[in-house]
Amino acid sequence: MRDLLARWLRGLAGRLDAVTVVAVGKADDGLVAFGLAGTDLDKQWGELLGEFKDAFDAWRKNPLARRIVGIVTAYVLGGDSIVLHSTYGPLDRFIQDLVSL
Repeated sequence: MRDLLARWLRGLAGRLDAVTVVAVGKADDGLVAFGLAGTDLDKQWGELLGEFKDAFDAWRKNPLARRIVGIVTAYVLGGDSIVLHSTYGPLDRFIQDLVSL
């Protein structure tokens, strides 16, 4: 058993040697300073807000969309395994309405 473990560790060490270290803070590394998030590939906030409004309208008016949201919510949250709540009253009511879909 020890020989098997030793061989496995040697193999792992051989694979770790192949890792290339990249210096932090290089130009064009994709990081944006001081909390400015996103890139030119991301959607603008106005477009995202429009999509959120469209999704909300579909949820309110379309029974199939409402059922899909309910199924996804039930799948993600499960039965009684996850309990969500907030000390802020309006947010807690929203959470409870969402969970009860």
